[in-house]
Amino acid sequence: MSHYATIAPSGSNQKVAFKRFLDGGYAAIGWLPEFDLTGKSLAEVHALIEQYIQEETVLNDKNEQVVISAQKNQNKAKRNFTNFLSLKPGMVVVVPNVQYGLHGLGRITSGYKYQKDKHDSTGDGKDNYSHFYDVEWIPVSSTELTKNLLLLEGEKSWPPRGGPCSSIQEGEWLTRLLHKLEPAATVTVVTPLAPSDEEDEDLEVEAAVEEETKVYSGDSFTIDEDKHFIGDDGFVVPRDFGEFYMKYPEYTRRWVMKRIHRISVDMDVEDWEADLLMHLRYLPPSSKYRQPGSHRWHPEGCEDVIQIFDPILQYGASARRFFNYVKNCLSNRYSTIYSKQSKNPICTMGNLVLGMPAEEYSEVVDDEYVHHHCVQPFKPVSEDVKIFLEEYRCFVNKTDPELLEVMAAIAQAGNYREAMEDMSMTEQEFNRARNRMRVLKDCFLKGSTVPKQRKPYKKREVTTNVTIETVDDLTICLESVV
Repeated sequence: MSHYATIAPSGSNQKVAFKRFLDGGYAAIGWLPEFDLTGKSLAEVHALIEQYIQEETVLNDKNEQVVISAQKNQNKAKRNFTNFLSLKPGMVVVVPNVQYGLHGLGRITSGYKYQKDKHDSTGDGKDNYSHFYDVEWIPVSSTELTKNLLLLEGEKSWPPRGGPCSSIQEGEWLTRLLHKLEPAATVTVVTPLAPSDEEDEDLEVEAAVEEETKVYSGDSFTIDEDKHFIGDDGFVVPRDFGEFYMKYPEYTRRWVMKRIHRISVDMDVEDWEADLLMHLRYLPPSSKYRQPGSHRWHPEGCEDVIQIFDPILQYGASARRFFNYVKNCLSNRYSTIYSKQSKNPICTMGNLVLGMPAEEYSEVVDDEYVHHHCVQPFKPVSEDVKIFLEEYRCFVNKTDPELLEVMAAIAQAGNYREAMEDMSMTEQEFNRARNRMRVLKDCFLKGSTVPKQRKPYKKREVTTNVTIETVDDLTICLESVV
């Protein structure tokens, strides 16, 4: 389905204004006639709109004066400039004839340009447009552009009254019209699968290659000076893997996370990403696409999967067509790797490793070894027990919250000794905490009042202020202690 943008050449006599579009080979919009927007960001353009576009008075369909507020006028200008500055060479521009059909249509052939008062929309010099694109208008009679001929029942039309530059839309009617107006080219079509990086996997490309003459019926595309394909939606196809990875470094990782159902990056995601990036970056040495003359757009031969992309084989060079090609390449390679892993006993899930083949591994795996290392079978906890434990935890949190850390340590360690070491507690402190938990358990079960806990016992320190001066004094002191 082809994309297009509507641009109205004037608010009044559009037929005369479109004649100026047609004769001059351009399409233009108004507002900010004194400012060249080349190289300016959207934020800068919006700032100029807020500064220079204010309230204005216009005539409506009944020839009545209507005041348009500054806010409404600025919002309209921002919306139209955002759409206008996003247009790219190769995109289709249509000029609506209100709701009766179209005045004409053409393809953009340049980037944004500025020329003071380039377009006089009214012919009296009072409404001039300075922002424009070069357009190659497609010759077509007005009788072929009526709404009844263009649209089938139920199809979405262009904006009924047009506008300076409406948002980019899709139109099945436009695809039919372009196929009718632009002569189809007879080309040699090769339908490849995604290439691989091993000799046996190169069949993913070559096994389905079948050359035959067909009539190209895909979306239109252009080629710029740098030999980039430009789709009908303005998308610029990367020339090779390096350019692809520079523009979309996270694309393969996001594809992998979606494919293997991960919400965060782990080792599996990183391993799959590395394998798939290697697949996109290097063709296998035996690949036919490395040979000179094997690819219509790279006569010297291809080095990576991105270079193999052919807009004729993919029926266009839009973003949708290109990323569909990349997804197919990744999916084919993923299936190949996964299939090989599933046939490898080492990679089979659920395998029990009983020993290592290395010479230094001398331990014998026998019945005694298995019984010694086996763990108790896991017994699932019933819902009643889960509810009971949660209620008891809430009870402890209200009465003695300091015990929650001890409970968590016991649950995680599995035995009291490891829990005591994890908490860095003495045996006396740990036993005191366990006794307190028993008291709380009894109170929880019986519904009785929780008693206060006694303070930790402290040993008394006996100090004597005895001055020993002679041996007799020492003897008397020792006898009193005994």
